[in-house]
Order: sequence, then C-alpha cells, then structure tokens
Amino acid sequence: MNPPEQIPSSLPPPDNDSGFEQMLREAAPMYIDNAGFTAKVLMALPRARRRVETRRLLLLLGSALLGTVITLVLAGNQLVAFGTLVTGHLARWGAVPVPWLGSTFTIATAAAAIAIAAAGWWGWSRAR
Repeated sequence: MNPPEQIPSSLPPPDNDSGFEQMLREAAPMYIDNAGFTAKVLMALPRARRRVETRRLLLLLGSALLGTVITLVLAGNQLVAFGTLVTGHLARWGAVPVPWLGSTFTIATAAAAIAIAAAGWWGWSRAR
C-alpha cells in the first residue's frame, strides 16, 4: 500500500478555483512534440454517436396525451362551456380598437420568437 502523498508546506492552500487552476498550470509539464501522433490518433477515432432519447421522448409525449385524454373525459363539457365564454369575451374585446396594441404585439411576438429560437439553438449546440 502506498503512503499518502504529502502536500509541500511551501505551497499555500488554494482559496478558490482560480488559484487552484493557476497552481495546476504552473506545475504542468511543457508540451512535448510528438510529430503529429496525437492528431493522427484523434483523427482515426470514430465519430461520437448521437444518442437519441426515444424512450424519454415517448414517455413525455405519452404522458401529455394521457393527461389530455383524462382532462377531456373528466371535464369535457365544462371545457366547451368555458371556451365558448372566452371566445365571446374575446370577440367583444376585439371590436374595440387600441391604436398602440398592434405594434406592441408584433414586437412582443418577434422578441418571443427570437428568444425561443436562441434557447433552442443553445440547447441544440450543448447537446452535440
């Protein structure tokens, strides 16, 4: 059994991550040229396979479908009545013109679309 390594007393204990990283960088050996061997090995490795999360996707979609069916079975009539009530209110509110409302909705819709696209791109790039 190997004895535990002792930390030299001349090195101060790291206070935070950046100090620890700095100590590791200072203690790291210099790069040894290997005439491109590392690059050749990395190029010869097979590409990483993308895992398709089909089980998770099917579970999520199945749960959403089951929840929708249960909601429609248990509260179908009330949902229809509520939808009719909301549609009536929206029709009355839609008859009143508001001058600045159209441009506000356009700007808000564009901002939401950009935010959703950015979040999707960020998630897609992180998954690769």
